[in-house]
Amino acid sequence: MDLLFAFLGFLIAMVFCLATDITLLWALSLGLVFFFIVAYRRGYSLGKLLWMCRKGIRDGLPIAIFLLLIGCITGLWRASGTVSAFVVYGIELLTPSTFLLFTFLFCLVLSYAIGSAFGVSGTLGVIFMTLAESCGVDPLLTGGAILSGVYFGDRCSPLSANFNLIAGVTNKEIIPNLKKVFLTGLPALLVTTAIYAVLSFLHPMETMDRSVTGLFTENFSLSPWVFLPAVLMLILPLFKVPLHIAIAVNVVISACVAFFVQHESLRRIFSCLLFGYQAKDPELALLNGGGLLSMAEVVAILFFSCAYSSIFETTGMLRSIEDLCVRATHRIGRFPTLSLMSLAMIAIFSNPTITILLVAELLKKPYNEEDAGEDEFLIDLENSIPLYQGFLPWTVSCYVPILLFGGSKLSLLYAFYLYLTPLFYLFPKKLWYKHL
Repeated sequence: MDLLFAFLGFLIAMVFCLATDITLLWALSLGLVFFFIVAYRRGYSLGKLLWMCRKGIRDGLPIAIFLLLIGCITGLWRASGTVSAFVVYGIELLTPSTFLLFTFLFCLVLSYAIGSAFGVSGTLGVIFMTLAESCGVDPLLTGGAILSGVYFGDRCSPLSANFNLIAGVTNKEIIPNLKKVFLTGLPALLVTTAIYAVLSFLHPMETMDRSVTGLFTENFSLSPWVFLPAVLMLILPLFKVPLHIAIAVNVVISACVAFFVQHESLRRIFSCLLFGYQAKDPELALLNGGGLLSMAEVVAILFFSCAYSSIFETTGMLRSIEDLCVRATHRIGRFPTLSLMSLAMIAIFSNPTITILLVAELLKKPYNEEDAGEDEFLIDLENSIPLYQGFLPWTVSCYVPILLFGGSKLSLLYAFYLYLTPLFYLFPKKLWYKHL
């Protein structure tokens, strides 16, 4: 009962912060106090609890470094002229009635190539949002198209950390199951593409004021070199270069392009890397943003979620939920139970990695029963958690992409791929597992 009250207090604090636009760190701090009290009542000393927090934070350091590198790229791509080049040439290539469709498809392709929603949001996402603001396209629809595209790779790219983790916890190989993961999401992909095609026609780009395009060409040298950071972001992961190394290389190359091509001073480049880009021309303020410090709050949220994970794992607070999960699968089915548990875990921990580990642990028993399909657990996980992570605006995986491309939380209403994939998988699931 004490755990239930702790969860309830945490969720109330989270809702209050969201409603009043207060930083989520207050709710996360209060939640940590609640869970400390529960663990203390169950016999764990304060010193032991602090050790658990340190262990969780230490485990989250690699992800934190990755997030900080992404923040650096978002500032340097602006300073190097990469974002501006895509804006200028994108306006020339895109037709007014295809903008939202191409936003979705371009983000989808890059997310599959690099397997990272964060990487695409901080690069292509920034470009398309800048284009939308320049050309009079609804930023909410644009944000929804970006979100739909960037989560495609998280779900089914062989380079995706989530995909690899799910394969690991279910003891399945990636390549043999990649085809089924893709096919189970194909109906939703086709419908989502059709929706954005229609919305593109109904909400076309307005006539572009050439003076706006001129601002980019006047302030940046748009030589072919400015495309080098984007090309490397696409190519390096294809050669199996680890993503964090590819991003680190991209930071260096982007800084070099800013220095040699845009003739930015080392001091200004360092400022862009740390504090984000600040345009010299006030009329280009839409390019402002990014930088390592822009990720500070996100990294803090990540560390809180890692501390939560360590406490729950060490104390075994959630073990009592396992029997409840087994009974639920017998009543409403495995995938609905998995979906409900996944949404609850994501809402609490704000982290898909933690959610995958916990849900796999809590539901492995019903999925190991004889009537479960051989690869059903993996497919169910792929069609849920990588997409559900984008449902809730206070989670790291949802908050970060929106922050990176400068969108609104209301963009989630138009991220159709996130909702349609699990929905279109749930009802025709018997086509894939006929024993159900």
